[in-house]
Amino acid sequence: MRRAEFVEQESIDSYIENLNFQCSDFLKKLSEFANINNVPIIKNDVANYLKTHLMIQKPNSILELGTAIGYSSLLFYETLNENCNITTLEINDDMFNIAYENFKKRNALNNISIIKGNAIDSLKELQGKELFDFAFIDAAKGQYKEFLTLILPLMKENGVIICDNILYQGMVAMDFDKVPRRKRTIVRNMKGFIEELMSHKKLTSTIIPVGDGLSISYLNNK
Repeated sequence: MRRAEFVEQESIDSYIENLNFQCSDFLKKLSEFANINNVPIIKNDVANYLKTHLMIQKPNSILELGTAIGYSSLLFYETLNENCNITTLEINDDMFNIAYENFKKRNALNNISIIKGNAIDSLKELQGKELFDFAFIDAAKGQYKEFLTLILPLMKENGVIICDNILYQGMVAMDFDKVPRRKRTIVRNMKGFIEELMSHKKLTSTIIPVGDGLSISYLNNK
């Protein structure tokens, strides 16, 4: 008997998403705020995966694209028991201000640096200044390929890059004619990014169906 033959994928996704996610009261309040105000943050299954990964890798320096209200940055900060430095990039003024206040309330500003502005411009500014063990991309979905080009020189050897929403609501696997017209540019760009990721000579990558899809890439500069 084959497992998936009798169980709908939506049921599996729902089961995993609703498994108990352990986090601080502070993060619970941020999650509630995000739900009330329709702010997109990482799902519980993604958060669980990231926590597990960080506990294994134990990175000292983290780069994040897409701060929003600071939920994932603070998840990294708490998971690593404050033993990390996080640089996070956010273009939206309101999100930047909310995230900054959340970092301040959590006494995390010594470990988290938030940069306001376009991610591509910010990445260009970071070139040659710092190297990172771990990067998390959760920003403009149509620009992942450009982000990757600029992030690779910022990564240490054996660094790991994780990207969220890589399946883009499953549309990257759809017949392109069935993709809504307003989504086609993003889907085309995301599929181009996936092809780049999976064929890159310095990256070993995989995609897992957690949340809206995660890609995990290991960098070997040799």
